[in-house]
Amino acid sequence: MRSLKGLFLLIFALCAAAAARSEVSVSLISPEKYQDVGIHQRDIDRTLRGLEQHLRQMGKKYLPATQNMKVEILDVDLAGRYESFRLRRTDDVRVLKAEDWPRVKLRYTLTEGDKVLRQGEEWVSDINYLERVNTYPQSDPLRYEKLMLEEWFRSNLKNQP
Repeated sequence: MRSLKGLFLLIFALCAAAAARSEVSVSLISPEKYQDVGIHQRDIDRTLRGLEQHLRQMGKKYLPATQNMKVEILDVDLAGRYESFRLRRTDDVRVLKAEDWPRVKLRYTLTEGDKVLRQGEEWVSDINYLERVNTYPQSDPLRYEKLMLEEWFRSNLKNQP
């Protein structure tokens, strides 16, 4: 009987630990008005899906299990620009220059239970994106945005109460 009670307590503790998992919910606010998320619809969809997934992964990686974050993406301006005079055949080429750094406008709320720990609205940008060591694959079309958002995520959580 005693071991059965212990087993139930263990199962309850495991279920409670699984339930207390951090989460980042991501919403796209008026994505049709974003400055630059790609040219073709497939690129736009891939960009938006990639940003959403990356922010959720950052939550799993950096948030304590008791905290949640709500993020609203208000605007996106990807690194570089498409330059029409450089386009050949059917390939689209994004040209990266120092003056075309990535920017994402976010509104966010970090909570623990019912308590708001931090909230705000800001442009996250990386003016030095071409000079940083970037560990994301070169084949990743969002490598600069992902690094920028990961650095923002870490710095936002570093000074929490």
